Amino acid sequence: MCEACAVVAEERRKQRHRDYKAKRTDTDNQKFYSSKPWLITRAGIKDRDNGLCQLCWSENKVKPMNTVHHIIPLEENNRLALVRSNLISLCEKCHQKVHKLYDVRTEKFNIQKKLRSLIG
Repeated sequence: MCEACAVVAEERRKQRHRDYKAKRTDTDNQKFYSSKPWLITRAGIKDRDNGLCQLCWSENKVKPMNTVHHIIPLEENNRLALVRSNLISLCEKCHQKVHKLYDVRTEKFNIQKKLRSLIG
């Protein structure tokens, strides 16, 4: 992708994210993800994982992370929201893939087990 196309693609991605945030109804989660404790924890996880997607890294691919994922989702156990052993760095593609697998109970268990094994 040329530099001009990359700039356009990044602007589109940012706009999609703004649109997504504006339409969300889970205000408690939105507040959490903007909170100082979360931002500090997220930065620590990014640092721990060297800014890389850990699923890609496990497959010998180097791809920057852009999401810190809760292995056990907040909706299931919000006490684990800031627990480092419940957090892992993922790229957008892997994050989407993981959430699709979470929709299938047996796959959810397997991918959670794999994610836990990738944490330092």
